[in-house]
Amino acid sequence: MLEDSGILHFNYLIRAIVACIPLFLVGVILAHCLYFILENEISVWTTWIILMIVVPKILSMLGRKIVAFDKIASCMPINIMSTYTYHKGSVSVFMSWNNQDVFIKCFIVGIIGTIIFYTLGLVLFKKRDIK
Repeated sequence: MLEDSGILHFNYLIRAIVACIPLFLVGVILAHCLYFILENEISVWTTWIILMIVVPKILSMLGRKIVAFDKIASCMPINIMSTYTYHKGSVSVFMSWNNQDVFIKCFIVGIIGTIIFYTLGLVLFKKRDIK
């Protein structure tokens, strides 16, 4: 049997789920927006990977030299979700959204990204002819 770790790890799990839902919605709505713009499914997923993973990583690399790129990169969903630290002497990992400021940033980034990509998809859908 596993030892009882208390409610602390369960709270971390619930907090992680709640923090990641808005970021997940940004990714899903971006995918739907790209489906309205592009014809080919391979093009959709290639563009999605470039926008959600490659661009934030490039901005992070540029952010080491230019502060403005670092601030932009810190607001990208993949960079928010991949920031963590280890606790010395334990097996615990401290994720960035355990901090109240980053937890709120998850919601702000999620809401802004959702509004941008939803509006873009809606505008492009209205302009497109349905076959």
